[in-house]
Amino acid sequence: MELLTTPRTTIAVFIGELSETIRQLARSARRDGAADDFHRLRVAIKRLRALAAHARDTGNTNQTDPPRRLLRRLFRAAGRVRNCHVRKQRIIRHWELSPDSLSEYFNDLTAHEAVARHHYDRVARAHEARMFQSISERMMREFERRNGDDLAQRSVHSILSLLDLLVGADLNSTEINFHTVRILAKETRYRIEFVRDCVVSLDVFDRLGIALRDVHRALGLWHDRDESVYALDAFIARSENATLLREPPYAQFRLTLLREGAAALNCFFGKWMDLKEQLPAFRLELSRFPDRQT
Repeated sequence: MELLTTPRTTIAVFIGELSETIRQLARSARRDGAADDFHRLRVAIKRLRALAAHARDTGNTNQTDPPRRLLRRLFRAAGRVRNCHVRKQRIIRHWELSPDSLSEYFNDLTAHEAVARHHYDRVARAHEARMFQSISERMMREFERRNGDDLAQRSVHSILSLLDLLVGADLNSTEINFHTVRILAKETRYRIEFVRDCVVSLDVFDRLGIALRDVHRALGLWHDRDESVYALDAFIARSENATLLREPPYAQFRLTLLREGAAALNCFFGKWMDLKEQLPAFRLELSRFPDRQT
């Protein structure tokens, strides 16, 4: 196991590069409107928000809240565009296998995308000047409150606490908990990547990161299909054509979405059981951290 000797410099570079990535993607999404830019922007914001949460957890402070609040509007505005992209791409893939017409729904999504793009442009322009002005400095102040060893121990303890929250979720109660698990799995994975790269390098982090990635990817696919069914039903309700869903193209497309969602959920339960089976070994390795420094 290797304890990094200059974590603050590494952290500064990590935060600076991530902030710059968000700034560039926010501009390119506004300029070019590429689907991948909106996706990568949201992933980068999630990583930065996870890092801000880690700064709060390890520094006992709320000073990183302002950049989190500033980023929330950009994240949500990009999400509205991203949702349209995901649903349109799924229709296009459906056409490749079954060239039935879903043109009414596709056109409706295109119209919604135009509105969402306009809203995103306004939000991105309004926040661009102050969004990235002091994010790096605020988070660095919190990490600088701890020396390397103290930050490493607090970081490992924080990850252990997140794992306990994650596996303690009651998945038999409501669908809300699936969303909670998906968000927690992503945040824990992003925090682990930061700690591994900038604070302390532990072999267990790579294996734990893969297990968490498999969980949140399976749930992400389920979430996309679940939201797509909801959006399709909402379109049908607005369409003033009550028989539309009974028409073969729409009925078949909805059934396909439901089947794909069920398959993704089944995949998730397999990955979830794998994670829970490995968790005692993960926890044991992490709990031994202070005694294993070399």
